[in-house]
Amino acid sequence: MDLQGIGAIAAAVVAAIAVPAALLAGRWQMRAALRTAEETGRTGIAQAEATYRAALDTVRAEASVTHLQWRRGVRREAYTSFLLASQRVTEAAQRLRNECFDLPTADMDTLRDELRGAARALREAALIVSLEGPDNIADIANRIREGTYNVADALSHEADLHEAWGSLERACQDEEQSARAVVRGLRDALLQLRARVQEDSFRGDHRALADGVPAAITEARNAVRRAFAAIPPGILPRSARTLEDMQFNGLSRVLSTYSDASGDLTAARDDFISAARIELEGAHRNP
Repeated sequence: MDLQGIGAIAAAVVAAIAVPAALLAGRWQMRAALRTAEETGRTGIAQAEATYRAALDTVRAEASVTHLQWRRGVRREAYTSFLLASQRVTEAAQRLRNECFDLPTADMDTLRDELRGAARALREAALIVSLEGPDNIADIANRIREGTYNVADALSHEADLHEAWGSLERACQDEEQSARAVVRGLRDALLQLRARVQEDSFRGDHRALADGVPAAITEARNAVRRAFAAIPPGILPRSARTLEDMQFNGLSRVLSTYSDASGDLTAARDDFISAARIELEGAHRNP
């Protein structure tokens, strides 16, 4: 074999060895590239998940803050509307009491309708506060509602007493002669009843005494009822039914009731405002 043959054989052997080696090296390189790609992919997915979670947490936090701010605004509006509704009831009752000396019965009825409308609005506002809560504020709201009604009832009762007596006095002057006599008879009977009540040492309502009403007061009371029965229909307003009650220290009892109810209402309103401030400021600081 000459030198050319030997060289060809050597070249073939080298080539046969080089091809598998190249294939093996290529496979190793491919595996390394795939591992690098997998690691890069896992890192990218982890980063994407972290970014997604951070974005989701941010959205949730912003949504929570927005919800709490909205809830705080709703409660603030409910508390404010409730306090204003309570104030409107007391103002309507005060107008009724203050105007009872001068207004005719028809105008008094208009003021009574306004008071009833304000009382309905207060009930509705109180229900909203009970719905919004929390429980401690809803409990105080119930105290305010009851206190407001007690004040309004006392003022309304006082207005009835003044309206009834004022109507009686006007009827004594304005009615025709025949009616004027029976109206004056009622007024005189009421004054006699008041005198008999004031002569007694007891300063409460004699009608509630366990031992019964004293005889002199009972006799005067019966005279009042006979005088009432003699009054023609339409001369006196419906509030005239309070005239007998007025003689049994009715006005002083009404004024005492109003004083107590007004004090309770003021205390309840102060408690409500303090509790509402704590609730609203706490919601603002701790979203």
